[in-house]
Amino acid sequence: MTLFPTSQAQGIPSRVNVELAQFIDGKLGELSKVQASEPVHLIKDSVLAGGKRLQAMWCYWGWRAAGREGCREIIAVGAALELFKWAALVADDIFDRSGTRRGLPTLHPALAGTHREQGWRGDPDHYGLVQTMCLANTAWAWADELMFASGVDPRELATRRLPCDLLRSEVWLGQYFDMKESALRTPSMDRAMNVALLKTARANIMYPLVFGATLAGAPAELISAFTDFGHEVGNAFQLHNDLLGVFGDEAVTGKSSLDDFRNGSMTILITWAMEHATPDQLTVFERYHGDLEIDENGTAELRTVIQDTGARDAIEAMADEYRKRAIAILQDMEITAEVRMALTELASVGPVL
Repeated sequence: MTLFPTSQAQGIPSRVNVELAQFIDGKLGELSKVQASEPVHLIKDSVLAGGKRLQAMWCYWGWRAAGREGCREIIAVGAALELFKWAALVADDIFDRSGTRRGLPTLHPALAGTHREQGWRGDPDHYGLVQTMCLANTAWAWADELMFASGVDPRELATRRLPCDLLRSEVWLGQYFDMKESALRTPSMDRAMNVALLKTARANIMYPLVFGATLAGAPAELISAFTDFGHEVGNAFQLHNDLLGVFGDEAVTGKSSLDDFRNGSMTILITWAMEHATPDQLTVFERYHGDLEIDENGTAELRTVIQDTGARDAIEAMADEYRKRAIAILQDMEITAEVRMALTELASVGPVL
């Protein structure tokens, strides 16, 4: 599994960043008139702080697969997807109590820190949460504005945007059920897989790919094949993400490997381990899983149990099988060699966002 698509990236991440910077700079000009430049700067700094721009790349290659040439318009549409993705990620950081993202402090504790440093009134942590959600909601609204300013025919955007709309609603519904599973703390592989499908697998890969192809006027058979392909890759992506959340190197992932344990997250990996655990192993989960004050000793015990149940090997095998099925779907599709190579590389990208 590679960390980044090399030969077929075509400068898309940097081109997306240019679109994002130009758009947000335009908002700075507009909103400075009402003395609202401070939050715009916060959004800009955070949005441009990192990210692979994978949603934009999936969208781009969906467009290219339908026979369209690369153009600034589809890059701008991809930038709009990335702006919404940023809003979803900062909200996810709140839900997961994450202190870092891409190796940098997340917004809500950073804003809480500013409150403390300045000695302002009220609860600093509540301030950080509320202000971050205000910024996320602003970016979500801007995502539509950027999309309709992309230069793509507005009538096509209006009539062909169902994949984009489904992406947005399923992200939040997946988050709803993710939080519910953490509260229930009763393992169910069916429910865990459904949460992953809603929250990540379809939203990060399938829908951006299908959206790009749909905007380009792709035939129904191509859309159907991309739906199947995106479903398989998305599942592989999420399974690898679960593995990195527990066994990953924080220097590479940019996120704490304690978050899933601390929050009692019922990921597919943890659910599989709990379903196959012995009574003694389950007592380790009962002691540490969901403990907000978990230390390195507790973390090490949980990792050992997960390893010993066979969960790590099982999830790695599942992810590899999903990826193999995805590549097999690609081989039967009537697309150019360039598009096939790009999608093959993207299917092997690591899931760090």
